[in-house]
Amino acid sequence: MRNSRIGWTDHTFNPWIGCTEVSAGCDNCYARRDFDERKSLVRWGACQPRHRTSRTYWRQPHLWNAEARLTGKRPRVFCASLADWADEQVPENWKNELFLLINQCRDLNWLLLTKRIGAASDYLTRTCPMWPWPHVWIGASVENAGASDRIADLLRIPAAGHFLSCEPLLGPLNVQIAPSPAWSFDHGHLIGVDWVIASGESGPLARPTHPNWLRSLRDQCAHDGRPFFFKGWGEWTSLGGWPGSRLQPHVFPDGLCMHRVGHKASGCLLDGVEHKEVPQCLR
Repeated sequence: MRNSRIGWTDHTFNPWIGCTEVSAGCDNCYARRDFDERKSLVRWGACQPRHRTSRTYWRQPHLWNAEARLTGKRPRVFCASLADWADEQVPENWKNELFLLINQCRDLNWLLLTKRIGAASDYLTRTCPMWPWPHVWIGASVENAGASDRIADLLRIPAAGHFLSCEPLLGPLNVQIAPSPAWSFDHGHLIGVDWVIASGESGPLARPTHPNWLRSLRDQCAHDGRPFFFKGWGEWTSLGGWPGSRLQPHVFPDGLCMHRVGHKASGCLLDGVEHKEVPQCLR
Protein backbone atom coordinates (compact mmCIF):
# COMPACT_ATOMS: atom_id res chain seq x y z
CA MET A 1 0.00 0.00 0.00
CA ARG A 2 1.31 3.41 -0.96
CA ASN A 3 1.61 5.95 1.85
CA SER A 4 1.21 3.35 4.56
CA ARG A 5 -0.55 4.17 7.83
CA ILE A 6 2.31 2.39 9.62
CA GLY A 7 4.32 5.32 10.88
CA TRP A 8 7.83 3.90 10.46
CA THR A 9 7.51 3.07 6.77
CA ASP A 10 6.44 4.85 3.60
CA HIS A 11 4.85 1.92 1.76
CA THR A 12 3.80 -1.62 2.60
CA PHE A 13 3.96 -4.50 0.17
CA ASN A 14 2.28 -7.85 0.82
CA PRO A 15 3.30 -10.53 -1.69
CA TRP A 16 0.83 -12.89 -0.01
CA ILE A 17 -1.55 -12.91 2.96
CA GLY A 18 -1.75 -15.45 5.76
CA CYS A 19 0.47 -16.85 8.50
CA THR A 20 0.75 -19.19 11.48
CA GLU A 21 1.04 -17.95 15.06
CA VAL A 22 4.43 -18.63 16.63
CA SER A 23 4.54 -16.67 19.92
CA ALA A 24 2.65 -14.41 22.33
CA GLY A 25 2.98 -11.43 20.01
CA CYS A 26 0.69 -13.23 17.54
CA ASP A 27 -2.18 -13.78 19.97
CA ASN A 28 -4.23 -10.78 18.81
CA CYS A 29 -2.94 -10.52 15.24
CA TYR A 30 -4.78 -7.75 13.40
CA ALA A 31 -4.16 -9.38 10.02
CA ARG A 32 -5.77 -12.66 11.16
CA ARG A 33 -8.68 -10.75 12.64
CA ASP A 34 -9.29 -8.77 9.43
CA PHE A 35 -8.54 -11.28 6.68
CA ASP A 36 -9.49 -14.59 8.33
CA GLU A 37 -12.10 -13.92 10.99
CA ARG A 38 -13.80 -10.90 9.39
CA LYS A 39 -13.28 -11.15 5.60
CA SER A 40 -12.71 -14.94 5.35
CA LEU A 41 -10.18 -14.32 2.58
CA VAL A 42 -7.61 -16.78 3.90
CA ARG A 43 -7.41 -19.28 6.77
CA TRP A 44 -4.62 -18.69 9.29
CA GLY A 45 -2.57 -21.60 10.59
CA ALA A 46 -0.22 -24.41 9.65
CA CYS A 47 -0.99 -26.37 6.47
CA GLN A 48 -3.37 -23.63 5.30
CA PRO A 49 -2.71 -22.19 1.82
CA ARG A 50 -1.51 -18.59 1.74
CA HIS A 51 -3.32 -16.10 -0.49
CA ARG A 52 -1.09 -14.79 -3.28
CA THR A 53 -1.77 -11.14 -4.14
CA SER A 54 -2.47 -10.08 -7.72
CA ARG A 55 -0.02 -9.43 -10.54
CA THR A 56 -1.33 -5.88 -10.79
CA TYR A 57 -0.54 -5.36 -7.14
CA TRP A 58 2.94 -6.82 -7.63
CA ARG A 59 3.69 -4.08 -10.19
CA GLN A 60 3.37 -1.32 -7.58
CA PRO A 61 6.96 -1.54 -6.28
CA HIS A 62 8.21 -1.00 -9.84
CA LEU A 63 6.19 2.23 -9.95
CA TRP A 64 7.58 3.34 -6.58
CA ASN A 65 11.07 2.47 -7.79
CA ALA A 66 10.71 4.52 -10.96
CA GLU A 67 9.47 7.48 -8.94
CA ALA A 68 12.37 7.14 -6.51
CA ARG A 69 14.84 7.13 -9.38
CA LEU A 70 13.36 10.38 -10.69
CA THR A 71 13.12 12.19 -7.35
CA GLY A 72 16.23 10.84 -5.68
CA LYS A 73 14.21 10.04 -2.56
CA ARG A 74 14.37 6.43 -1.42
CA PRO A 75 11.13 5.39 0.31
CA ARG A 76 11.03 2.67 2.94
CA VAL A 77 9.00 -0.41 1.99
CA PHE A 78 7.83 -2.76 4.73
CA CYS A 79 7.37 -6.35 3.54
CA ALA A 80 5.04 -7.89 4.69
CA SER A 81 2.45 -6.47 7.10
CA LEU A 82 -0.14 -9.22 6.52
CA ALA A 83 2.19 -12.22 6.48
CA ASP A 84 5.73 -13.33 7.30
CA TRP A 85 8.02 -13.35 4.27
CA ALA A 86 10.10 -16.21 5.74
CA ASP A 87 7.04 -18.40 6.47
CA GLU A 88 7.93 -22.06 5.85
CA GLN A 89 4.40 -22.71 4.54
CA VAL A 90 4.96 -20.38 1.57
CA PRO A 91 6.05 -22.05 -1.71
CA GLU A 92 9.70 -21.35 -2.39
CA ASN A 93 9.00 -20.18 -5.92
CA TRP A 94 6.84 -17.39 -4.42
CA LYS A 95 9.78 -16.30 -2.28
CA ASN A 96 12.08 -16.48 -5.30
CA GLU A 97 9.74 -14.15 -7.20
CA LEU A 98 9.64 -11.79 -4.23
CA PHE A 99 13.42 -11.55 -4.07
CA LEU A 100 13.65 -11.10 -7.82
CA LEU A 101 11.31 -8.13 -7.40
CA ILE A 102 13.35 -6.77 -4.48
CA ASN A 103 16.55 -7.09 -6.50
CA GLN A 104 14.96 -5.27 -9.43
CA CYS A 105 13.72 -2.41 -7.22
CA ARG A 106 17.04 -1.21 -5.85
CA ASP A 107 16.00 2.42 -5.46
CA LEU A 108 13.74 1.40 -2.57
CA ASN A 109 14.85 0.63 0.99
CA TRP A 110 13.28 -2.72 1.79
CA LEU A 111 12.48 -3.61 5.40
CA LEU A 112 12.04 -7.38 5.73
CA LEU A 113 10.57 -8.27 9.12
CA THR A 114 10.13 -11.81 10.43
CA LYS A 115 9.62 -13.91 13.54
CA ARG A 116 11.22 -16.84 11.72
CA ILE A 117 14.87 -15.83 11.84
CA GLY A 118 16.17 -19.36 11.30
CA ALA A 119 14.08 -19.84 8.18
CA ALA A 120 15.10 -16.40 6.93
CA SER A 121 18.80 -17.18 7.36
CA ASP A 122 18.43 -20.54 5.64
CA TYR A 123 16.63 -19.03 2.65
CA LEU A 124 19.04 -16.11 2.19
CA THR A 125 22.09 -18.36 2.49
CA ARG A 126 20.82 -20.86 -0.07
CA THR A 127 19.12 -18.60 -2.55
CA CYS A 128 20.27 -14.99 -2.76
CA PRO A 129 23.44 -14.37 -4.82
CA MET A 130 25.85 -11.69 -3.64
CA TRP A 131 24.03 -11.32 -0.32
CA PRO A 132 23.86 -8.96 1.57
CA TRP A 133 22.19 -6.41 -0.66
CA PRO A 134 22.78 -2.74 0.21
CA HIS A 135 19.09 -1.79 -0.08
CA VAL A 136 17.67 -4.51 2.20
CA TRP A 137 17.39 -4.39 5.99
CA ILE A 138 16.45 -7.47 8.00
CA GLY A 139 14.32 -7.17 11.12
CA ALA A 140 13.00 -9.40 13.89
CA SER A 141 9.72 -9.11 15.78
CA VAL A 142 10.54 -9.38 19.49
CA GLU A 143 7.73 -8.80 21.96
CA ASN A 144 9.28 -9.77 25.31
CA ALA A 145 12.26 -11.48 26.93
CA GLY A 146 10.91 -14.88 25.91
CA ALA A 147 11.49 -13.96 22.27
CA SER A 148 14.89 -12.33 22.80
CA ASP A 149 16.79 -15.24 21.25
CA ARG A 150 15.67 -13.81 17.93
CA ILE A 151 17.99 -10.83 18.46
CA ALA A 152 21.19 -12.89 18.49
CA ASP A 153 19.91 -14.97 15.57
CA LEU A 154 19.10 -11.80 13.64
CA LEU A 155 22.59 -10.41 14.10
CA ARG A 156 24.10 -13.55 12.62
CA ILE A 157 22.48 -12.67 9.28
CA PRO A 158 24.66 -10.31 7.24
CA ALA A 159 22.57 -7.31 6.23
CA ALA A 160 22.87 -3.66 5.33
CA GLY A 161 21.03 -2.98 8.59
CA HIS A 162 19.25 -4.78 11.43
CA PHE A 163 16.11 -3.60 13.19
CA LEU A 164 13.72 -4.77 15.89
CA SER A 165 9.95 -4.42 15.91
CA CYS A 166 8.81 -4.64 19.53
CA GLU A 167 5.15 -4.45 18.56
CA PRO A 168 3.30 -5.13 20.71
CA LEU A 169 5.74 -4.79 23.60
CA LEU A 170 4.46 -7.30 26.17
CA GLY A 171 7.24 -7.32 28.74
CA PRO A 172 10.65 -5.91 29.65
CA LEU A 173 13.32 -6.46 27.04
CA ASN A 174 17.09 -6.10 26.93
CA VAL A 175 18.01 -5.65 23.30
CA GLN A 176 21.75 -5.83 24.09
CA ILE A 177 22.63 -3.09 21.68
CA ALA A 178 26.38 -3.03 21.08
CA PRO A 179 28.38 -0.20 19.48
CA SER A 180 29.04 -1.05 15.85
CA PRO A 181 31.31 0.23 13.10
CA ALA A 182 30.00 1.40 9.76
CA TRP A 183 28.93 -1.47 7.55
CA SER A 184 31.60 -2.83 5.28
CA PHE A 185 31.01 -5.48 2.64
CA ASP A 186 34.70 -6.36 2.88
CA HIS A 187 35.02 -6.78 6.62
CA GLY A 188 32.16 -9.01 7.62
CA HIS A 189 29.19 -8.62 9.85
CA LEU A 190 27.67 -5.47 11.29
CA ILE A 191 27.46 -5.87 15.08
CA GLY A 192 24.45 -4.58 16.98
CA VAL A 193 20.92 -3.48 16.30
CA ASP A 194 20.59 -0.34 14.18
CA TRP A 195 17.00 0.62 14.88
CA VAL A 196 14.39 -0.20 17.52
CA ILE A 197 10.65 0.27 16.92
CA ALA A 198 8.15 -0.21 19.73
CA SER A 199 4.45 0.21 20.46
CA GLY A 200 1.60 -0.93 22.61
CA GLU A 201 -1.16 -3.18 21.32
CA SER A 202 -4.38 -2.20 19.56
CA GLY A 203 -7.57 -4.13 18.92
CA PRO A 204 -10.45 -5.50 20.98
CA LEU A 205 -8.29 -7.83 23.11
CA ALA A 206 -5.29 -5.52 23.43
CA ARG A 207 -2.96 -6.02 26.37
CA PRO A 208 -1.43 -3.00 28.15
CA THR A 209 2.25 -2.04 27.90
CA HIS A 210 3.97 -0.86 31.08
CA PRO A 211 5.66 2.53 30.59
CA ASN A 212 8.85 1.24 32.25
CA TRP A 213 9.29 -1.34 29.49
CA LEU A 214 9.26 1.44 26.92
CA ARG A 215 11.48 3.71 29.01
CA SER A 216 14.05 0.91 29.19
CA LEU A 217 14.13 0.50 25.41
CA ARG A 218 14.35 4.27 24.95
CA ASP A 219 17.23 4.51 27.38
CA GLN A 220 19.11 1.54 25.91
CA CYS A 221 18.91 3.17 22.50
CA ALA A 222 19.99 6.57 23.84
CA HIS A 223 22.96 4.99 25.62
CA ASP A 224 24.34 3.54 22.39
CA GLY A 225 23.17 6.23 19.99
CA ARG A 226 20.60 4.06 18.22
CA PRO A 227 17.38 5.51 16.75
CA PHE A 228 14.23 4.73 18.73
CA PHE A 229 10.78 4.93 17.14
CA PHE A 230 7.78 4.82 19.48
CA LYS A 231 4.69 4.32 17.36
CA GLY A 232 2.09 4.69 20.12
CA TRP A 233 0.51 3.32 23.27
CA GLY A 234 -2.20 1.29 21.57
CA GLU A 235 -5.45 0.98 23.51
CA TRP A 236 -4.07 1.67 27.00
CA THR A 237 -2.56 4.66 28.78
CA SER A 238 -1.38 5.41 32.31
CA LEU A 239 -2.49 9.04 32.04
CA GLY A 240 -6.12 8.54 33.06
CA GLY A 241 -9.31 7.17 31.52
CA TRP A 242 -12.29 8.82 29.94
CA PRO A 243 -14.61 10.51 32.44
CA GLY A 244 -17.41 8.12 33.31
CA SER A 245 -15.78 5.16 31.55
CA ARG A 246 -17.20 1.80 32.66
CA LEU A 247 -14.11 -0.13 31.57
CA GLN A 248 -12.09 -1.62 34.40
CA PRO A 249 -8.49 -0.41 34.59
CA HIS A 250 -5.58 -2.83 34.46
CA VAL A 251 -3.34 -2.78 37.53
CA PHE A 252 0.24 -4.04 37.20
CA PRO A 253 1.92 -5.80 40.15
CA ASP A 254 3.79 -2.59 41.04
CA GLY A 255 0.47 -0.77 41.42
CA LEU A 256 0.57 1.18 38.16
CA CYS A 257 -2.95 1.64 36.81
CA MET A 258 -3.57 1.59 33.05
CA HIS A 259 -6.80 2.84 31.48
CA ARG A 260 -8.26 1.73 28.18
CA VAL A 261 -9.02 4.85 26.14
CA GLY A 262 -8.48 3.70 22.53
CA HIS A 263 -5.40 4.05 20.34
CA LYS A 264 -6.29 7.51 19.04
CA ALA A 265 -6.74 9.01 22.51
CA SER A 266 -3.71 7.28 24.02
CA GLY A 267 -1.30 9.04 21.66
CA CYS A 268 2.40 8.49 21.16
CA LEU A 269 4.14 10.56 23.83
CA LEU A 270 6.53 8.87 26.23
CA ASP A 271 7.13 11.06 29.26
CA GLY A 272 5.79 13.97 27.24
CA VAL A 273 8.18 13.44 24.32
CA GLU A 274 7.55 12.07 20.84
CA HIS A 275 10.17 9.60 19.59
CA LYS A 276 10.05 9.13 15.82
CA GLU A 277 13.72 8.52 15.09
CA VAL A 278 14.76 6.86 11.82
CA PRO A 279 18.30 5.85 10.82
CA GLN A 280 19.96 8.54 8.74
CA CYS A 281 20.53 6.18 5.82
CA LEU A 282 16.80 5.38 5.64
CA ARG A 283 15.55 8.97 5.57
